[in-house]
Amino acid sequence: MIIPYLRLLREYEQALLVGPVNRKVVNGPGMVYVGPLTSCTVRTALTLTPTQYAKIEDAIAGTVRVVRGPGLYFFTANESSYKVHDALALKTYEYVRIQDRSSGKIRIEKGEKQVLLEPLETILGGQQSGINVDEHTAVLVRNDRDGTLRLVTQPQVFIPSADESVVEPREKIVLQSHETAIIKDKNGTFVFRSGTDKEPSFFLGPFEELVTMEWSRGKRKDARDLLVQKFDTRPKYMGFECDVRTKDNVELVLELTFFWQIKEMPRLVAHTDDPTGDICSHARSRIIQAVSRSSLQDFLEGSNSIIQKVLVDEGDDFYSQRGTQIHAVEVTSIKCKDPKTQAVLNDIIQEATNRLNNLQKQEGENEVRLNKLKGEIEEEKLRSELLTIQSQHSIQQAGAEGQAQASRVKVFFEKLGDMPLEKKLEIFGALNKAQILADLSKGSAQLYFTPQEVDLTIESRKK
Repeated sequence: MIIPYLRLLREYEQALLVGPVNRKVVNGPGMVYVGPLTSCTVRTALTLTPTQYAKIEDAIAGTVRVVRGPGLYFFTANESSYKVHDALALKTYEYVRIQDRSSGKIRIEKGEKQVLLEPLETILGGQQSGINVDEHTAVLVRNDRDGTLRLVTQPQVFIPSADESVVEPREKIVLQSHETAIIKDKNGTFVFRSGTDKEPSFFLGPFEELVTMEWSRGKRKDARDLLVQKFDTRPKYMGFECDVRTKDNVELVLELTFFWQIKEMPRLVAHTDDPTGDICSHARSRIIQAVSRSSLQDFLEGSNSIIQKVLVDEGDDFYSQRGTQIHAVEVTSIKCKDPKTQAVLNDIIQEATNRLNNLQKQEGENEVRLNKLKGEIEEEKLRSELLTIQSQHSIQQAGAEGQAQASRVKVFFEKLGDMPLEKKLEIFGALNKAQILADLSKGSAQLYFTPQEVDLTIESRKK
């Protein structure tokens, strides 16, 4: 502008005057004189709140300075670019890692406070929360200067220092009485911890790791993706399925249940890292050999005993070498691989089932008849005993009555005195007949007398 003029500035405005050889600023409020050959740019001052700060760059000197709020900031003549930032408000358990880009030095700011950055500082990793260290949680920390590791177990809200970094938090490992864990130390040595130890719970120390095994799973143990860190030493069940072929060339699919147990962890670790897979693979081989020596009928009739014999009874040391024990094996299902053969097998099984049912039914009927016969025998025995007792009672009663009758006759004859015996008998007979007639008259019996017994005579009278 060649022609000079005056420019009015408000209280928050600033005029940047750029002449042929210099630059200057005039802050409002007020009037500014713009001379010839001078350009005037009016710009608004920077307003900062109490939670803001700005990084402002000097275009000529290349320096950066920080302006903190609250307030109204007027730029200098060489300041043009800036960036406003919000101050970091840290809670009591939060911290931030700040690096000075000019020196590379790192500092840690902890809450509760408001953090403002210096001109060449930058935040590493953003706001972070401290780690609660308590009875069940520890933290593994690395010293970035010398590379050493330490495990922090003292209860606190852990915030690392400027030359420390958190490797990982670690949860306390708690073992039940039936559990065992394997620890590999910094030298690669295995340490066995059990739930029956004096201290069944522990933290892994620096350079220690918990051994993890990949066990086979599934009916055919064809998926090796079961991760195990705590080993259950109680007896437990495991299902398994395999294909076998009998001596008469019938292909079968067997489903079995193993009742097995881990007995010695050191032996297990020394010989295998997949005990379930090893047990089932070895069992498959033994079962195939045993079934191949039996016909279909023989195997169906004694499948459990055949399998039990080759896997348990014969004392195979394969399992003991691996620190395991097979307590029992049960065949839960037998199926033919060929559907047509399976249909024939179903008919055979149905026929055998019917035969067994009929046998059980006949045995039940026989048992009922036998019990009935035994009851009748017992009844007859009791009746015989009753008759014997009644006979004995009748004999005793007759003896007693006879003895009483003899006593009465004796007394009767003695009372008749010196009368002749024939006369006494005649009198006794007459009295006895009278008594008999009296007894008969009381009942419904009919009495018939012959002429001789009543001395009956018939006389005819003439008129």
